[in-house]
Amino acid sequence: ICKLASASEVEIGESFEIEGAVTVVTTDAKIYIPMDELVDKAAETARLKKELAATEKLLAQSEGKLNNQGFISKAPEKVVETVKQQAAREREKIAQLKAALEALL
Repeated sequence: ICKLASASEVEIGESFEIEGAVTVVTTDAKIYIPMDELVDKAAETARLKKELAATEKLLAQSEGKLNNQGFISKAPEKVVETVKQQAAREREKIAQLKAALEALL
């Protein structure tokens, strides 16, 4: 089983849980996979922080446009709506990235 799963070890039991593990639920079993074996936490944290900073920068640019009355008054309505949608997507992505970072810590 270890070879098939590319796992360092496999434990089988009636009741078993690992804190901070990914849980895969099937009709016959629950499989707990420790995150430490799947992900380099330091590298993943750095990647998420970098992506978060870039997304926050994009959001600041979008909000800057939306807070600029000159942009709002001169830009076509379609462009303004596109920037609003982009800002909403960026806010959602920021929330997801923060949740992912929190889950790693």
